[in-house]
Amino acid sequence: MMYYHDNMKKGSVNNGRLERKIQLGLVLLLAILLLALCLRIADFSMFKKSPFFNNLFLDSLLYDETAQNIAKGDLLGEGPFYTGGPLYQYVLGLIYWTLGRNFNIVFALQILLGVFSCFLIYLIAKRVFNQTVGLIACFMASAYSMLIFYDTKLLTTSLGITLLLLFSFFAIKASESHKLRDWILTGAFLGLGSLARPNFMIFMIPAIFWIVFTYFNKKTYLFKVIPAFIISFFLMLMPIMIRNYIVLNEFVLISAVGGGVLYIANNPKADGANSVANALGRGVKGPLEQIKEGKKHADSVYGYETTYSEMSNYWAKAALNFIISQPKRFFWLMQKKFALYWNEVEVPHDFDYYFFKHNGWTLGFPLFSFILIAPLALGGIFLSLENWRKTLFIYMIIASHFLSLLIFYVYSRIRLPVVPFLIIMAAFCVWRLYKLALSRKLIKLAKTCTIIVLAFLFVRLPVVRTSFATGHHMVASAYLRNNEFDKAIEKFKESIRVDSGIAHTHIVLGKVYNAKGDLDKSIYQFEEAQKIEPNNYVVLCALSRLYLKKGMLEKAKEYAEHSIRSYSGLAESHYLLGLVFIKKGGYRKAEQCFKEALAINPKHKDTRFSMAFTLSELGEKQKAKLLYEKLLEEPSPSPKAAYNLAYIHGEEGNIDKAITLLKSIEDTYHDKYNLHRSMANLYMRKNLPELAELEYKKAERYKKR
Repeated sequence: MMYYHDNMKKGSVNNGRLERKIQLGLVLLLAILLLALCLRIADFSMFKKSPFFNNLFLDSLLYDETAQNIAKGDLLGEGPFYTGGPLYQYVLGLIYWTLGRNFNIVFALQILLGVFSCFLIYLIAKRVFNQTVGLIACFMASAYSMLIFYDTKLLTTSLGITLLLLFSFFAIKASESHKLRDWILTGAFLGLGSLARPNFMIFMIPAIFWIVFTYFNKKTYLFKVIPAFIISFFLMLMPIMIRNYIVLNEFVLISAVGGGVLYIANNPKADGANSVANALGRGVKGPLEQIKEGKKHADSVYGYETTYSEMSNYWAKAALNFIISQPKRFFWLMQKKFALYWNEVEVPHDFDYYFFKHNGWTLGFPLFSFILIAPLALGGIFLSLENWRKTLFIYMIIASHFLSLLIFYVYSRIRLPVVPFLIIMAAFCVWRLYKLALSRKLIKLAKTCTIIVLAFLFVRLPVVRTSFATGHHMVASAYLRNNEFDKAIEKFKESIRVDSGIAHTHIVLGKVYNAKGDLDKSIYQFEEAQKIEPNNYVVLCALSRLYLKKGMLEKAKEYAEHSIRSYSGLAESHYLLGLVFIKKGGYRKAEQCFKEALAINPKHKDTRFSMAFTLSELGEKQKAKLLYEKLLEEPSPSPKAAYNLAYIHGEEGNIDKAITLLKSIEDTYHDKYNLHRSMANLYMRKNLPELAELEYKKAERYKKR
């Protein structure tokens, strides 16, 4: 059997030459790791100057907020973990607790973690092949653009990759050392990796297959290793499983939203990347909002408040229904995901790599990227088949990761964990091609080069279009979180100029104009969004609200009804239609709308307030009073509810109760002029003209303002 060791020679090896070779290898390794460190520090220095450094969003914001709560002692938190996995949040929380919330420290540690990952790649490549391949792989990893890019982002990517490499290193080492300790560490690191990225659980399959393959003829040892591996794996998961049971009151392995993610990836509108489907709340800001919208929809379908597992099962069934009912569309989707996985384009999710590359000098260096690594890796796989037993584990890791993303979706950050293994195969390809050229094995050299060229052409296929629109949108969002509205508006406009077909950009810009009080510009942006996504209920509800503000009741009614036709399970749509009927004086119709809204969401405060007002106008004062009183019993009671309840008490002659209620909202009610006039009128009815005079004077002061 042939093994890939370039220092194997017949007879004895000159000890002096071997020692010099080892020393040279060590010097080269240290130089490469220093390069990895310098490139990551340089990228961090550029990132620190960007508006994103302190203005977090999406997953980064979720991790940071959860970590702050953990650092304050809230170890359990609320609700399910999002798909990113909980480990990074707890590690971040530990850093905040011990060293404070200092992003410089966090990124310094992540950079060191990235350099350590390069070292692990060297160790794996050296163990599977030889030291030369290890050094080449380490060099490729140290200067691989996306590894550098994500090592300086507040995301779970770096931690997940390091744990996956540790799992792989010990799995390969254990198959040679046959030590039970190494297999236990293999299971432990896979368990920790799964807590960082739950989709890493798929590597249980190649791991168990690898154990069986290693000990196929040693059944006694096999029955020791597999239980030890599985137990160590689940021991790492156990704290999170216990936490989930305490918080959610149900058995959940890691994340309870896998079904929702499966549906996002497999639905009639899915595009192979992470596109949030309408039913899960298109246009929402982040992961927690997606979970809430997904659960709200499941609750409306089942007619009761579902558990998170029930919600996940609902969306998993919806994904399965899509696959069964639309096999052609699903087959097209699989082809798209296949092409995306092996394509040169780094599909953005949280951060747009190309935007950062365009605006920063570090990523502009001639760094390694997928377009070079992937074809070389496929060439390396072909060349390594002659000794497939040695490289089988790496094949299985690549294949398992590829299949897992076919089930879900493909974008740059979620594809990145497979890159270290592609780098190892690419490094082997470079070394082996050199050896083939030296030995003049031209036929094999030609075959390999043909595979590389064909793979290169396939990787370059125009599967997805990229632009700086996402990057401009991200910058605008950062300005928005810093309350720099004018800068945000300009960046949103720039994003639209680059690509006017992104509904979410129009939605957010519409919200900004609404906050600034420019209703016409806000309406224009939402109507542009509706042209792109005609049945997006977020857009339809926003337009209904805006036209209500302008007093254009027919337009408001039109959009509210359209939203209900689009998705009848949203309380907001029925509520808005009810407001239209109130404005028109149709209180019975309004009452029916509010009943429908409350049937969907009984806790909807605005609907409950409007229902109380409607009942009062219909003369059902006692029912209205009960609703207002319940609203006032809740945390953060509504001042408007107190004002309206005071009005009813005044009509009924309960003047003291009315005055007490009005006094309780003197500091919080928005319309101070009418508040003090109402109090003055009540004092006059009590025959207290001096107090009434004081209230009239207060009212006049507010009128002048």
